[in-house]
Amino acid sequence: MNAMYVFLLGILLSIASSIAIAETDSNSSVEAVDGHGTKIKVERSHDESDGILGGHTSETKEEVVVDPEGLMNKTKESYERKVEVERDGDVSETVTSKDALGTEHTITRSKDVDSNFAGGTTATTTTKEVLDPKGLGNKQTAEIEKEVTTHVDGTKVETTLKKVNGDNVEETTKTIP
Repeated sequence: MNAMYVFLLGILLSIASSIAIAETDSNSSVEAVDGHGTKIKVERSHDESDGILGGHTSETKEEVVVDPEGLMNKTKESYERKVEVERDGDVSETVTSKDALGTEHTITRSKDVDSNFAGGTTATTTTKEVLDPKGLGNKQTAEIEKEVTTHVDGTKVETTLKKVNGDNVEETTKTIP
């Protein structure tokens, strides 16, 4: 019977962690027409929320549309940024932008800190950058993962792994006394 209570408690905690106790939203939109008839429209939204069990999420979106009169060459650019901070201090951030030519640029960063039973810590930071020009088969990725393990005696072991388009290009490990 104890296993059933643990299972139900796990479900309740996972549901509660996704419920926001405080939320703030703001939206704005501006539209203008210049002397040549070009329409410019800017829309922006920003959302903030705090989870019931801790943690914080912030999300910003912006879109700019430029439509010259009669020229059939409407362009659109967009920008999104999302930051999540979990109650244990782990942080993740994603920034995505798309230019008028359709090239998408995404940067994802995360930091995760864990403690072990012996009293040491392991901090892992990951940065991934993706450049995807409009078209097929031309996406490029670069990723750097850095892990720093701090032992109880104060020594640190730092490992860095660099990847380009999924292939390991460099891996280094060094011990810091």
